[in-house]
Amino acid sequence: MPDFWADLAARNLGAAGRHEEALQLVRDLDLAAILRHNAHRSGPPPPDPRVAQLLAGWQAYHRADYAAATAAFAGALAATDRSDWLAAWAMLGIAKAATDLASWTTAWRWCALAAGVARFGEHLDLLAACAGARGEILLRAGHPLLAAQAFAEDLALLPPGSRYAGRVRCCLAHAWARLGERGRNLALAAYRVAAHTPGEPATRDFACAGMALLGAELGLPSVVETALAARPAGIAAAWCHVAAARLASDPTAALHQAWAQLPSLHRGERRWLRAYAAERGVDLPGDPAADLEAPCPIPDPLLDPRWPRCAPIDADDVPDPSPTLPDLWSQRRRFMP
Repeated sequence: MPDFWADLAARNLGAAGRHEEALQLVRDLDLAAILRHNAHRSGPPPPDPRVAQLLAGWQAYHRADYAAATAAFAGALAATDRSDWLAAWAMLGIAKAATDLASWTTAWRWCALAAGVARFGEHLDLLAACAGARGEILLRAGHPLLAAQAFAEDLALLPPGSRYAGRVRCCLAHAWARLGERGRNLALAAYRVAAHTPGEPATRDFACAGMALLGAELGLPSVVETALAARPAGIAAAWCHVAAARLASDPTAALHQAWAQLPSLHRGERRWLRAYAAERGVDLPGDPAADLEAPCPIPDPLLDPRWPRCAPIDADDVPDPSPTLPDLWSQRRRFMP
């Protein structure tokens, strides 16, 4: 198989002989690091504009700016042959944006296309990412057992010592936490393992969030307190405070702390938190209209007509307009963790 990672390093990163570093940069999709890397080349040609557009899409996605992300991914896809691995990363990006917008069927279709390209080109790193994305779609759409199988596939495809192993173990714990009493016991142990797995710093935070939410469901305040004591940041911290609010007789302080930690662009989570707070008798600040999702049409790929017979997701998520408190807590599971 052609070493496409080495080829990318030579063409776009100028890292001949430094392939591991090039692989790391691409997997992290860190545009700033790539530009710094390119600055050390002699007579550097400009980076491939498709790569720059692709990376801009991933940066927008991680900011939860799904309209900008989808536009960038679609632009990169339009400029790339559909069988190219760059196209597959763009397809995967559209799938991730559609997942966060609860368009499960569209997300699944784009993920299937990306996985097909990855499998055909034997790009194992991309294939692992597709397995993880498939697991996230299934988990958030309410199929935890199938999600666990997909996350297990992702973990099996990762090379030994991968810095992404902790993230996948954390996702696997999210799936187990939704599989009844025995699964919850496994999940608590898996969260602890994920939190101490070397790799991405954010993994520890999301493991703490998952552990706190599970502890709240099991009525274990000590688990929630342990998660909060780890001082997670950002959206993970918000979920830890939500867990504390579930166990509190007066959830006002915890819900306001959760609201303060929740990034403004995570509009779906903010709408959920506002509804949950209202059911608990807490009024959160700000204009609810500001949390309405900006229009973000996700293109639906044209697939083989046999597709509908093999799609495991029947319909996209449509939240109940007047849910009860238990219903609201269940709806939390359309988000990660």
